[in-house]
Amino acid sequence: SSTANSDYVMRHIENSDEKARIGKAVAAMIPSGSSLFMTPGTTVEAAARALADQRVENLHVVTNSTVAAGIWVSCPNVTIRWTGGAWIANNRAMGGAVAAQTVDRFRSDYAIMSVGAIDGSGHLLEYREEEVLVARAMLRNSRHSILIVDHTKFSRVATFVLGHLQECVSVVTDRAPSEAVAKIIKDVGCRLVVAS
Repeated sequence: SSTANSDYVMRHIENSDEKARIGKAVAAMIPSGSSLFMTPGTTVEAAARALADQRVENLHVVTNSTVAAGIWVSCPNVTIRWTGGAWIANNRAMGGAVAAQTVDRFRSDYAIMSVGAIDGSGHLLEYREEEVLVARAMLRNSRHSILIVDHTKFSRVATFVLGHLQECVSVVTDRAPSEAVAKIIKDVGCRLVVAS
């Protein structure tokens, strides 16, 4: 369906090993002392877990994901800012204008973000407009945007346009995408990382 993401609990189970590999690859890209935006999603949660497990220090994290925020609780050298906003139960996150306004108060070194789908033209797509508002704010207020997606995102569809691959500096995934998508990634100057 292009209008609704699959159930959160199911998404947590689907491709969990692949998401863990992606998370570890992303964690290796983030130095201590960095500021981060983190969108909601099970792949981003895997990156938060990997960063927490590696004990990367002195991070400043701004997130609209209640799960990602909870992962950082045991990390004393991490400052967590939660965006607030309207509750989005299916993604365990906050969204809407209030959350986007909170994000707009910050500039971060990195945006670690996932999306519901990537179409054949390279558009980043999501299922809920409330999440798109926040993710767009994170994208425009970060110095380095890291899109993290498992291979299934390259074959899904969703309703709302968040942005385009050309706005991302890096794309981290678990399998090489199709030749057509790989060409778009290369043509727009993104760095493609396939987590092994």
